[in-house]
Amino acid sequence: MREALAQLPERERRILELRFGIDVDPHSLEAIGKELELTRERVRQLEKETMKTGIHPELTGTTVSCTNCGTTFETRSTRPSIQVEVCSQCHPAYTGEERTVSRGSRIERFERRRARAAA
Repeated sequence: MREALAQLPERERRILELRFGIDVDPHSLEAIGKELELTRERVRQLEKETMKTGIHPELTGTTVSCTNCGTTFETRSTRPSIQVEVCSQCHPAYTGEERTVSRGSRIERFERRRARAAA
């Protein structure tokens, strides 16, 4: 956390240290504003903006590999590698293959039910 604070501009670093009590007791927005000669609202805005800059993880190039068909492709992610069970190369919705199980016509199913009931 200290590394992240060290990368911030002096004013923003000081606001976070005072607000969250890093090496000192936590201060109110009013007290921080008086010390840094800022309005309470401006201190709140700077705190919010500074906190937002540190919440996004770093994206890097990633290899996605399909365990079903062995296809690999590149994308960006926070993970070094991703393994998926089904990809666009082997999923029926993407390949256009239609896999249906034929159970027979409605008449054939009715006759099978009637035969079971009679038995």
